[in-house]
Amino acid sequence: MPFIEDLSHKDRAEIIYQILDFFRKTYALFSEEYLTQNAINEKSKEIKERLKPSWKFDENEKIADPVKMAYEPLKRGSRIFWKSLGPASALGKYIKYEAKLKGIVFNNKTYINFIKLLLKLLTEAGWLKETIEKNRDNQNTYLYQLRIDRIIWKVGDGKSVKPDYVKIRSYKGYKQKPNTFYQKLYKTDFRNRKKLIGKEHTGQLGNEDRIEREDKFKTDEYSALFCSPTMELGIDIADLNVVHMRNVPPNPANYAQRNGRAGKSGQAALIFTSCSVYSPHDSHYFKHAIDLVSGVVAPPRIDLTNQELLETHLNAIYLAKVKLSELNQHLIDLLDKNDKDNLPLLSEIKEQLNLDRQSKTEIKSVFEKVVNDLKAMQSASLSWLNDEWIDRAINRAPESFDRALNRWRKLYIAAQKQLNEAHKLIESRLYLNNSVEMRDANRNAKQASRQMDLLENKVSYSSLSEFYPYRYLAAEGFLPGYNFTRLPMRTYIPIGDSGEYISRPRFIALREFGPRNIIYHKGSKYQIEQLLSQESESHLKPAKVSTKSGYILMDDRIQLRDMPFQ
Repeated sequence: MPFIEDLSHKDRAEIIYQILDFFRKTYALFSEEYLTQNAINEKSKEIKERLKPSWKFDENEKIADPVKMAYEPLKRGSRIFWKSLGPASALGKYIKYEAKLKGIVFNNKTYINFIKLLLKLLTEAGWLKETIEKNRDNQNTYLYQLRIDRIIWKVGDGKSVKPDYVKIRSYKGYKQKPNTFYQKLYKTDFRNRKKLIGKEHTGQLGNEDRIEREDKFKTDEYSALFCSPTMELGIDIADLNVVHMRNVPPNPANYAQRNGRAGKSGQAALIFTSCSVYSPHDSHYFKHAIDLVSGVVAPPRIDLTNQELLETHLNAIYLAKVKLSELNQHLIDLLDKNDKDNLPLLSEIKEQLNLDRQSKTEIKSVFEKVVNDLKAMQSASLSWLNDEWIDRAINRAPESFDRALNRWRKLYIAAQKQLNEAHKLIESRLYLNNSVEMRDANRNAKQASRQMDLLENKVSYSSLSEFYPYRYLAAEGFLPGYNFTRLPMRTYIPIGDSGEYISRPRFIALREFGPRNIIYHKGSKYQIEQLLSQESESHLKPAKVSTKSGYILMDDRIQLRDMPFQ
């Protein structure tokens, strides 16, 4: 075999070790006794029956199936959770790098030929387990797992770490060190220590959850709150004495608001901020801390000459004239549910939105009184604010209103489709009631119903709901909403048989919802599984999960899966 056969015994052993260890760390493991689906189900049942409640799995927690490794994509729709060994994978890059050091250059084709031969040899040597599946072209391909009975476990010396050259490759020859924090943590007896409980405090919390967490934090039942900027907004906890900011706030005003939460009763307080070397913003204020800590807090400013801002106020005047009583309840009341594929506005709603000339004149008159002071400024930046623009904005208000509902429609249609497909599978009687397929279908039906209830704002009718009509229209930029995120990315996260939508501003969503990123929400951990193209259908199949049965249906074609806590 080229490359491998030319290596010294020591180099060959090291590369084979790194390859097999990559399988282990990727959880690509095989065991007839422990890791088949039947074995996992039996062990789970035994754990639930024999362990004390505090050590049992959560009701919705699920032991993840082992990964299988493939050197080419599997057939679309395959229910196997697999990871790639292809040329662009971490293992592929490692092998190509090591081969290049020996003067051998692999292109994609030669690499695939090489990895096929290597995996076959490792299988024949008894280290790997080989199974057959269908590839993207519906041809036979092979999947591989490491046999756990071939792993020899040895106690480490606590001082050195076996290098992982596959995932950590450094041109500087970086030497890994053991994590002494976890060494000490695992040796600590916590039975006589204070019980530490931490909870999230974000704008996504319901009002009851938020009040409960603040009260328990004040009474010391909760030791820490992990906060978004919500803690800036005038929340006072008198005996709070430590604030840790995990990144540098945007400006001195944010910093003052956040550190001002501590020491409210006159006691000493510790405020510390972590600065990332990868953030130019953090690095700047690390070098110029005085500019942040003692910086001038600039008063908030609103650009009153902003065209989009003024149009939202004009839209508000328009809706006030129309008087749509349906907006006081649920967005679904505006739409024709009989046309499930399009959900157009009801004909009577369209009629109400199309005002006569006199009504439009009255709207224009009210709006001109609002902007009268702005016009008096005679600013060049307001050259667009004239009768023609006002007439045009009033005339397009019905169309803008209809268009603002489009993202809601996509979510609702996707949930409907998911519910219909789940019911279709359940009613087909193709699977046994206790089969994986039937459990998935029942879960999908419950989650789809939950999504539709949330979208219809029927779960807990409140102005704090993500889909309260006026809040939603403000988020979509149709109505003014100074305290609402405009055009957010929305995510549905299942929690048992329930679930909820969370949203993020787009510039934050680009980071938090990026591929392979981790999202923490209400004690659960999720990892983004894939980004779907614009052409992909908006309905997503259930994703493979690691800990709890569930999946996440994302707005804007993003899908996640549950992850186990490390």
